Amino acid sequence: MVRTSFSYFNPVTFLFPELLSNGKIDLTKTVDYVAIVIHILFKIIIVALFILELKNFFFEQLMLMIIILTSLNFWVVKNYTGKKLIGIVWWNCREEQDVWYFEKVNKLYPLNKYCQYYFWYCLYVHEIFLFFLLIFLAVSQKWKQFIIILIPTFENFSQTLIYSHAIKDNEIFRYLQDLTEYRLRRSIKCQFTFNLKQLPFKLQF
Repeated sequence: MVRTSFSYFNPVTFLFPELLSNGKIDLTKTVDYVAIVIHILFKIIIVALFILELKNFFFEQLMLMIIILTSLNFWVVKNYTGKKLIGIVWWNCREEQDVWYFEKVNKLYPLNKYCQYYFWYCLYVHEIFLFFLLIFLAVSQKWKQFIIILIPTFENFSQTLIYSHAIKDNEIFRYLQDLTEYRLRRSIKCQFTFNLKQLPFKLQF
């Protein structure tokens, strides 16, 4: 059974909570607009800068700017938006053993479910866009640009992997996982049924 618990998400009322006319829900008290803007700001700047620099391409300069912006994006997500939007703080300890620590700070930062959806949507959509951009550059045989865009792709993938591993109530991640398993089981069942129909004899159980 596939869960669709986030299907009611409305990006319009999320971005403009004043459109909620019933007066029972006031998202302006819990939505952190600063964290929302910062969470996607560096991602947009990286993509826009890369696209604009394709016409006047200077490998060294573009590589340096992308590395700086990617590092800033990693730091912001790890130390600010991850804590504000989904309440997760993580760090690595190398004193004796290489141990990763994940801590929930929900008590300090009251979470809003729309902020959590926004956090995950931005990570997933950004990763999908960068992946298709990599495919386009590979098909076009623009290998220098391909190497540059690999940097934010791996950075965003690492963030997605870390937070997906850290949080247990990630509904979107569970939905995608269940949907993949459901489609895989359905595909195997359909293929098995099709193969049985092609047999010259009928099987009786």
